[in-house]
Amino acid sequence: MGSGPRLSIEVRAAIRSFRKFNLSYRRISVELGRSKDTIRAYCKDPDGYGRPNPGQKPRIVVGRDERTLVRNASKTGASARSLHATLGLQGSIRTSQRRLQACKHLRYIKRTHTPCLKTAHKKARLDYATKNLREGTNWTEIIWSDEKKFNLDGPDGFKYYWHDLRKEKDTFFTRATGGASVMVWGAFSSAGLSELAFLEGTQNAEKYIDTLGNYLFPFGHANYGPTFTFMQDGASIHRAK
Repeated sequence: MGSGPRLSIEVRAAIRSFRKFNLSYRRISVELGRSKDTIRAYCKDPDGYGRPNPGQKPRIVVGRDERTLVRNASKTGASARSLHATLGLQGSIRTSQRRLQACKHLRYIKRTHTPCLKTAHKKARLDYATKNLREGTNWTEIIWSDEKKFNLDGPDGFKYYWHDLRKEKDTFFTRATGGASVMVWGAFSSAGLSELAFLEGTQNAEKYIDTLGNYLFPFGHANYGPTFTFMQDGASIHRAK
């Protein structure tokens, strides 16, 4: 409920006169057509009436700024800190965060972590699974391996964003290259885990063969003897001749 118009100088003078004759706040309210609470507030502090309350802070991000903030959060998913700087909003970053948290259709959630699969990739995976279900492959005899790159400029799969509940969730595709990183190679099977190899520099077919010779074959021979089945993905360095 909003407050009424401020008391004019004439009305304030009338209130002071009525109070000199000991009229009650209710009676003055009837005579002047103003609320009893307004008259009481003025009489308690006539000199301070109309001055701003130093303990009451105005809302900085309101109206158009608040709508712009919410709209951009819905569109980009950017953090409150980023939006606050990009939009040049006044007030604190915490104020912008509170405005976004108060919005009923926005939630700060983690992006879905998934590899960037094309239609051909999905079909190949389905065909592979169907084939091995039909043939009854003995998985205990297979050694699996892969490389993994850890990005030093921030994790791929743990980025949060402002999600608009009226829209589909965002998907964050994992990166294959780019940014400061460290790459490792490892293998596993029903027999256990291989030693982890830390790979240096850009990997090519020659370096990949060295990795297999130094890490895969010792693991395979120790657990399966001279012959074993080894599985790898279709990366270019795996297929090079």
